Amino acid sequence: PASGIRVYSDWAETRTSHQSSNGVTSVSWVEGDKIGIFAENQYNLCYIAENSGSFSDFTASDVSLDAADGDKVFAYYPYEQWTDQDGKSFRLPRTQGQWSSLGMSRYDALYAEEAVSNDELNLKFKHVFSFLKITVPTERLVRDSESGYYVLRLVSNEMLSNIEGNFNVETKEFDANCTTDVLYIIDKDIAGKSNVTCTVAILP
Repeated sequence: PASGIRVYSDWAETRTSHQSSNGVTSVSWVEGDKIGIFAENQYNLCYIAENSGSFSDFTASDVSLDAADGDKVFAYYPYEQWTDQDGKSFRLPRTQGQWSSLGMSRYDALYAEEAVSNDELNLKFKHVFSFLKITVPTERLVRDSESGYYVLRLVSNEMLSNIEGNFNVETKEFDANCTTDVLYIIDKDIAGKSNVTCTVAILP
C-alpha cells in the first residue's frame, strides 16, 4: 500500500544545517524540513523531516507516495508549492547576490533520484550548486558607501550564478537565466579581523 512506503535519507552530506569543524563543512537535516517528490503519475508530493541530524525519516504532509518496488522516484529540496508540472523541475534560489548572514543553507538546493526497494525509498541527495570557500584579507575588501557593508565580487568567463530559473531533477539540466558574476555581501561585524572566510554558492 502507498502508506507503507518508508521514505528516509541517511546520507551524512545531505542538507540544511551547515556546521564547520576543522575546516570541514558538514550538513544535516533540520526537523520540519520539507522535500518535494515526483513519481509516476504523482506530482510534487510534500514530505516532512521527522527529526534533526544526518538521518531522518520523512512523512507525507498530505498525499503519500504510491509506487512499486523498482519504480524510479525523483526528489528535491527545498520544497515549494510552485514547480514545473510537466518537466519535474523546481525553482532555484537566486545566487547572484548572497548575504553572509543568511548562511550556506539559504543558497543550497538538493536533488535525488532513487528507486523504491522493499517498500523503502532511501534518498541520497546531491547538491545542485558547488560551494567555493575563499579566505580574503579584510584590507582587500571593498566597503559599500551607502550600506557600510563589505562586498566581495567574483567575476568569471564562465557562468557563475543564477538570477532566476529552474533545475530539472530528471534530466539534471538548468533552465535558468545565469550570469558571470556573484556579489557576496558581508553584512556582519568583522572589526578586528585580519581575514574573512566567505563560502559562495556557484554554478558547477
